[in-house]
Amino acid sequence: MKEGFYWIQHNGNIQVAYYTNGETEDLETGRIIKGIWHLTQGDDICNDSET
Repeated sequence: MKEGFYWIQHNGNIQVAYYTNGETEDLETGRIIKGIWHLTQGDDICNDSET
């Protein structure tokens, strides 16, 4: 996926998010995850298990 701004929708919430190709560690599993979504609006869907 290319880095940039995207419209995303989850459970009826639509917002703009920025995607980067960075890497981060999943603190629960220790796995390295590629690709990071940076949410730009107030509705926090990051902690939803469906995200």
